[in-house]
Formats: sequence, C-alpha cells, structure tokens
Amino acid sequence: MVSWVNNATRGDWPLPLALCAAACAAYIKDMQQSFSWLIVVAVAATLVVLVVGVISMLRQGKFNAQHSQKLMRYRVLFQFAAIALIGIAYLLSR
Repeated sequence: MVSWVNNATRGDWPLPLALCAAACAAYIKDMQQSFSWLIVVAVAATLVVLVVGVISMLRQGKFNAQHSQKLMRYRVLFQFAAIALIGIAYLLSR
C-alpha cells in the first residue's frame, strides 16, 4: 500500500493533499456565497416582475394589453429559477 494512504487514515496528510483540501474548502465557501447572491437576484427579479405586472393590470392601459402575458411568463420563469436555486442550495448544504 502507498505510504501516504496509510498516513491519510491517521490524519497526517502530505503537503499537496493538505493544500488541495484547504483550496477546496475555500472554493466551497466562495461558491456558497455566490449561490446566496444568485438566490437573492432571482427572488428580487421575481418581485420586480410581479410588481410591474400588478401595477400594469391595475392601470388597464395599452401597456397591459401588450405585455401582461409576457410579464407573467417572466414571473413564472424567475420564480422557477429561485425555487430551483433554493432547492439546490438545500441539497448542497446537507
């Protein structure tokens, strides 16, 4: 058996593997922070499209007639993205 495998079972990692473990931990922390920002952006986009759609429906104008279906499609798309990102973040945190 390779000597570093025996050392790894005792917790004595060789230098390249220890550096890799530290780099992987830093990468995972950065990814979790980036993922949090993606969730915030998706939820904010959903809220903005929802508010614009509700305001346009209340005004009953030309903008509503032309864009109401498109706004609802965008809302569903952003809402799906937000829920999917939240689900992925939950699964990755386990």
